[in-house]
Amino acid sequence: MTLVRRFQVAPALVRLIRKERGSSRITEGYFPSQSGRTSFVRVDGGQCHLVLVTSDGGAATEERTEVPRAHGDALLDVCAGRAAYDRTQVALGNGRDALIDRYVAPGTVDVVTVTFDNPDEANGFPAPPWFGPEVTADPAYEGRSIALQGVPQPGEIGLSNAALDAVLCGQVAAFSRQLDAGGEAMSDRLPTWLALLVGTVEERAEAFRALLDSKATELARLTLPCPQPLSGS
Repeated sequence: MTLVRRFQVAPALVRLIRKERGSSRITEGYFPSQSGRTSFVRVDGGQCHLVLVTSDGGAATEERTEVPRAHGDALLDVCAGRAAYDRTQVALGNGRDALIDRYVAPGTVDVVTVTFDNPDEANGFPAPPWFGPEVTADPAYEGRSIALQGVPQPGEIGLSNAALDAVLCGQVAAFSRQLDAGGEAMSDRLPTWLALLVGTVEERAEAFRALLDSKATELARLTLPCPQPLSGS
């Protein structure tokens, strides 16, 4: 049994994270729901699975059966609703990951999900500063609802200095680790930490985007004091 917590996230932060970390396209087709059970087909790259999710008191058990891709495509054609999203996995520290899903069909919305093994872990999880408002209790942000009923309309999600700091520190730390591991191919995409510490939120975000596409300077090899950059406190 697993539990999940879902959060909104500012689209600008999702774009910054995906630019560096990449993403994979996943398509899901949902069949009409039955009491306490949800079944759907998931196509992730060359892999295809028929998934059955049984819910009980907020916890869920997921069973997967691999099917040939041709069968999966046929099942997608007869599903009641379909959703497609680009998924990026982000390490939060302490062995826990966040899954950022940017839905592209049937509409656009960004959702970040964290999975837990028990209620104590879920309740004790400190949301990182780059997470937006929590929407765990809102079924409109579940994949099934998005596929069958369309995307929710969250409105504008504010971009704070704390949120931008957490994401930028995470990117710099990731660059630094790859350099230490001999990733010379990263050297022309490293931002300078000084450029990221000044200016308004909008100016710093724009500087980061620009610096990702420019040649790095020697200052880019300096390290920001950002332990566990993308995790909560």
